[in-house]
Amino acid sequence: MKKDFKEVWSWAFSIIGIPRLFWSLFFLYWGTTLISFIPIIGNVAILIEIVFFSASLRIAKIFDESFSQQEYRNKLASLEFKKLLFDEIIKAGAVFLGLIIVVIIVVIFGLLPIFFIMVKGIVERSIDFYDFLYVLPFIVIISVIFYMYPYIIGKIALVSETFEEALKSMFSFVFPSEIKKVLFNLKYFILSLKAFLVILVVGIVFVISLIPIFPALETLDENEFNVLVALDFIYVSVIISFLNLYMMFFLSHYYALAYRVVKKKEEIEEDFSG
Repeated sequence: MKKDFKEVWSWAFSIIGIPRLFWSLFFLYWGTTLISFIPIIGNVAILIEIVFFSASLRIAKIFDESFSQQEYRNKLASLEFKKLLFDEIIKAGAVFLGLIIVVIIVVIFGLLPIFFIMVKGIVERSIDFYDFLYVLPFIVIISVIFYMYPYIIGKIALVSETFEEALKSMFSFVFPSEIKKVLFNLKYFILSLKAFLVILVVGIVFVISLIPIFPALETLDENEFNVLVALDFIYVSVIISFLNLYMMFFLSHYYALAYRVVKKKEEIEEDFSG
């Protein structure tokens, strides 16, 4: 089945039709959200995020292999919960290690120079054209990394089999051939715009959902205020958990389709040249 962007965002709602899986993931997300607000203990949430990312890689693969939404739901429903969470944990670990390395590189060679130039501008009250030329390459590199990220994760989910392969795929942005495949793919660009719009809509929904937590605080006494804060905390954590759950499935599908869009054009070009 040739999938389009409609399947990417609409199939993500399939999780609601699988009650056992939905509530298991929801309460796991909710617990992680609550833990993340606790000082020191909240660091454990980072480890749990690796587990969620492992599930995301597995979901991407199931989405890619399914010919219909019903088949997709059946595969998810029949999959053991622990297999969903841990089958791709090795590759998820490689992704997080790669992200740490990328972040360090970006900070050292990208953000620090930009920061120093900003400080120079504040102190000397002037930033010349050469300062801009100096930071421009770093801005371009950072932009390329973020732009290629969905393709890279899709490649890891669908192609990489080992820790080494996944880690190597994380640095696809250093290979000119990989950069060319992504940057000069119009369908990938359109897909990225659509994904951005969905993420924007989800963000707007989240902001709107926060409106009920801001009543007329001046009319509350101290006890009422404390109760309200506790209820708001529970309410916000539930909203965040639900939206995170949807986004996990949406992004998993998006990663898979992002890779397929690039791979499809590559196959067409190979057939044409052959």
